[in-house]
Amino acid sequence: STQSTWEIPFVRMALVIYPWTRYLFCGSNITLAQGSDIGGQVWPAGEALARYFERHAEQLNVRGRRCLELGSGLGLVGIVLAKLGATVTFTDLPALLPNLHRNACLNLENVVFVEDSEREFGPAEHQHCVRALEWGKTSLAGFGQFDLVVCADVVYFPELLAPLLATLTELIRGATVCYLAFAQERAAARKFLRQSRVLFHVEEESCPEFGAVTILRMTQRNEEVLRSSH
Repeated sequence: STQSTWEIPFVRMALVIYPWTRYLFCGSNITLAQGSDIGGQVWPAGEALARYFERHAEQLNVRGRRCLELGSGLGLVGIVLAKLGATVTFTDLPALLPNLHRNACLNLENVVFVEDSEREFGPAEHQHCVRALEWGKTSLAGFGQFDLVVCADVVYFPELLAPLLATLTELIRGATVCYLAFAQERAAARKFLRQSRVLFHVEEESCPEFGAVTILRMTQRNEEVLRSSH
């Protein structure tokens, strides 16, 4: 079968369910079923981004926002945002969706699984959804508009930077804000930072408590906002 370039690093994904992991966020326990592949565990940047939103939820005005999570993996960041009052669309590769959906349902109410990645579906308030999104490939026409885009540890493979940036360029428009967390020591992350500064207005959030994890706040460049308003 033919596979798109960006799927190659994930060819050996397994759907085997591995031991549970538990976290305490927002005063409640979050239980996640892990997997054996790269998307089957919570990486440091994912936990750091979840903690960041927990600590700054009021300042960032999370409650009532429509949020899209790219590369959700186990879904920790999106689940925390949902517990903080956001309406969340969880996305990842099709092979990871069954476990992602399981985790979302374990920790949240009103979770919808959207099987058709091209289907137009706008979740109602406090209704969350899980659906496939392949960077640079899946049409975003049926996804609707989002206030927040979040992603953690998604700049691991250099070959995925171009499709990721293509998807982010479609999403980060107008007032939409993207928060992206990554481990600083990775070469691909440094390359992503250079390229993203060309496409977006990028600010690095000061989070010394998270050690080697960097959190970026990305918005549409001022000149692009002006152009799109005419």
